[in-house]
Amino acid sequence: MKGRFDFSHNTMTMSSIVEHLPSKQCGVYCKGSFEQIVQRCKPESVPEDFAAVAQRHASSGIYVLAIAMKSLPAGSSSAGAIMTREEAEKDLMMLGLLLFKNPLRVDTRQTIERLREGQVRSVMITGDAAGTAICIAREASLVQPGVPVLLGDIPSGEKTVSWQCQLEDLTAMNEVLLGNEWLTWRRNYKKWRTGEGRGARGEASARARRQKSTGKFLARTNSWPNTDDVEDGDTAQESTSEQFEFSTEELVLSRLFEWCELAVTQRAYEWLVNTPCTPDLRRVLLGSRRAALKKGQALSSGFGNSSLAFELLTSIRIFGRMTPSGKVSVVEGLMAQGLISAMVGDGGNDSGALRSAHVGLALSNATSATVVAPFTTNRNSVAPIVDLLREGRAALATSFAGYKYCIHYGLLNSFFKFKTYWHGIGQSMSARYLQDLFGFLGFSWAITLARPATTLVGDRPTSSLFSVFVCSSVVGMWVLNMFFIHFGMQMVMDHEDFEPFPVHLVQVTKWWKLSRNWETTTVFFLYSFQQFWSAAVFSFGHLFRQSWYRNLVLLLFLFTGFCFLIFLLLSEPNTLTRFFHLAYEPITEYEPWSPELPCPAMPWSLRLNLLLVIIGNMTACGVFENVIVLGRVGDFLRTRCRYLSKHITLRL
Repeated sequence: MKGRFDFSHNTMTMSSIVEHLPSKQCGVYCKGSFEQIVQRCKPESVPEDFAAVAQRHASSGIYVLAIAMKSLPAGSSSAGAIMTREEAEKDLMMLGLLLFKNPLRVDTRQTIERLREGQVRSVMITGDAAGTAICIAREASLVQPGVPVLLGDIPSGEKTVSWQCQLEDLTAMNEVLLGNEWLTWRRNYKKWRTGEGRGARGEASARARRQKSTGKFLARTNSWPNTDDVEDGDTAQESTSEQFEFSTEELVLSRLFEWCELAVTQRAYEWLVNTPCTPDLRRVLLGSRRAALKKGQALSSGFGNSSLAFELLTSIRIFGRMTPSGKVSVVEGLMAQGLISAMVGDGGNDSGALRSAHVGLALSNATSATVVAPFTTNRNSVAPIVDLLREGRAALATSFAGYKYCIHYGLLNSFFKFKTYWHGIGQSMSARYLQDLFGFLGFSWAITLARPATTLVGDRPTSSLFSVFVCSSVVGMWVLNMFFIHFGMQMVMDHEDFEPFPVHLVQVTKWWKLSRNWETTTVFFLYSFQQFWSAAVFSFGHLFRQSWYRNLVLLLFLFTGFCFLIFLLLSEPNTLTRFFHLAYEPITEYEPWSPELPCPAMPWSLRLNLLLVIIGNMTACGVFENVIVLGRVGDFLRTRCRYLSKHITLRL
């Protein structure tokens, strides 16, 4: 081998300069995409039906490479060292096509369906031929059966994108065109072309004709077939795909992008990126999103100067013949519209997109993609992306559960402090250690051990710290707990043996003498039970995580904490009750209490009533979270708030 030109994504070719040792004859052998190789070959060496045969193979799901060569003049054995790529890859002789098929992975179709059930839109971005990509997309169920595909490309000698129907979709395309919407649009379209009226909904008005002289405008050519020519299925089968060729303006104004799947090549995508979207087309595209939403606002550029690629990007399913930079552009375009994007790839040409996306998953650990991708799998399958999404949604839901627990802890603690200051009381240090070390730290850690749900559901966890879901859950729980603290304190103070704590007899600096009284005992149990139980309540919900009772560590903490608190609440006076300064014995020798002003023992019946109040408190909090926040009331509120937000509804 005298020289070699590695594969270039710009030229889509790879060449080698070799020497035949016995004859000392040198030659150049080149392989690459058939569209690029044919441009570098002598016309007389290319069969007349070369392009049609290559496209037919590509459309059947076969990977197609073209091979060509040329002989170098005698005595050019050192040409490989000085020959440029342009010199080596010109005036070639076509040798033929190299065909190979990469079977679809067994679980790919199932994975796509699982993603669709999880409200995730899947698109294909590939460097292969667009025809091959469309065929594989059908096999993988990216394109639903019966839905026609329109391929956008720039034909040879043209400067604008033309959208063409595939041969296998002619019958389905006829059904789309012969619908009532199409007939209505066709009648109004004639009026629109002559400037007589606005035409069908969303179409350009006569005002658009005046804009033609002020800036770049798309061509208006109606190339659709007459309805009389495609009335029945037999005639439709005889029709050729050239009859079903549309301009970008026709694609938008007729709303064909709503009824068909779109595919583009790299050249078409670049043209869409560089072509501004006219106000008339933007109005149709934006109106289509609103119609799909039924409620809410569609996301648009908001500047009035966006490109066609920006407005059409969420309607394009397949991107073929894309270069690495093109893949990055598509991913960044989706992210620019506020969409959370995940990229799955297995080659070095996917590295840029894997790094740019919010989530990148490399399917092999033997390529450079693993260096830039945050996640890597050794499985030869795309199924791990479903597992990654399950884990991600579970992690987000769990993070918000921990966030709500911490916020609720702070709010509840503030009310707890208010009550203690109001009554002039204070807890013992042992009670504070129990609540902060075992309670807050222990339960905060236990919440994070929730496992993800086994299936990817068609919903997403909230991503806003101040969403209705978060605020209603925290504030509702806080209000309920405050009510039961006040109710429990009032019940105790209304008891006939209750003796208010004489805080006026205690010096301000002697805070450790504020804990032996009925008020402190009551608020200690109410606050502790609420703190422990809120960790379980905020772990409710089984959409993204397994049910809270499957979190064994959380269950262990709850069981241990509740058993210990119930034992303290209902037991007779003992070492532990004295350690926590519980008022279960008459107090006469501990300041400010005295024989003249004793603190009576808290009766067991009152403590039992306090336990019933605590049970009612926990029941109310659990019902509120399940029925209000996670139930139909919460769904209604989230739907109403979604009406006020900007978002996109995608065809899955």
